[in-house]
Amino acid sequence: MPPAPALLLANAPLTLVASGCLAAAVAVAGLLLLWMATAPRPDHLLPGELERDRRRLLRKRSAAYRWFEPVVDALGEFFRAAFPGSVAALEKDLLLVEPPAPRDPIERWHPEEYLAVRQVEGLGAGLAILFVIGGILDPVIGLVLALPIALVVPWVSASGVRSRANRYRILVRARLAMVIDLMALMLEADATIYQCVTTVAVENKGQPIGELFSVLADSIRRSVPQDEALRRMAEMIDDPDMNELVFTLTATGQSSGLRDILKAMTGPIRTKRIQHLERASEQAKVNITFPAMIIMCACLLIVGAVFALPAMTGSP
Repeated sequence: MPPAPALLLANAPLTLVASGCLAAAVAVAGLLLLWMATAPRPDHLLPGELERDRRRLLRKRSAAYRWFEPVVDALGEFFRAAFPGSVAALEKDLLLVEPPAPRDPIERWHPEEYLAVRQVEGLGAGLAILFVIGGILDPVIGLVLALPIALVVPWVSASGVRSRANRYRILVRARLAMVIDLMALMLEADATIYQCVTTVAVENKGQPIGELFSVLADSIRRSVPQDEALRRMAEMIDDPDMNELVFTLTATGQSSGLRDILKAMTGPIRTKRIQHLERASEQAKVNITFPAMIIMCACLLIVGAVFALPAMTGSP
């Protein structure tokens, strides 16, 4: 049997070839990523000025989108084709909470774009884990840890968006009765609906409902028909009480009876709010009770083990 140095020299060409191939692959991947990050974007091929402005704003906000926009577009088409139900369900929630405020009214993610950006970020996190854990422990362990993280990041992000959107709707619902009262008082002083909307936006600045009415006022100011702007707001928030308010404003217009109708709406809305609070209180009790039961069961097992172990082992 030849000595170990002889075996090492015999395998040296194969090792050098493998190392060279690996280095070439890393260099090609790095050059591809560099080209992708620095290549000019064909904005002149986009359908309109609004779409060009939207993408420009998103590039400023998201580094992953700015560097990997071609990959995001390709992954977005895959998500829309493979998961149409999830993409459609995510769309309304994204309108409310992503990107975070402050933002321009046109600075909106398409749901497939959002999932694709989070997938790119998940792949980056997965590769980092693979290199770190694989280098320290074992490549197989690194792959086992990295692969689930890379795959679940988009769906975890989508779940977080849904939770934040539900909280957003709760905050809107909490102030809706006061907003309707304010509009009724202004109509009693012969204000127009646009003036009511603008005042609501100013008086609720920093609140979710103030952001909604600010977008509504901006749409009307941009010559969007008032009824269409109201319907867009109702579709954005997707709440029964808001739908009722929008239906009332679009059906009655600037009629003299609108003030009385708005005053009559606030009572049921406040009752619904109390019911929502009571339901949330009961749910909070359940959420507190379940962890307490788990802790109690663990304590019982510990106490029971003190008596069960001596009996099982036969020791005194």
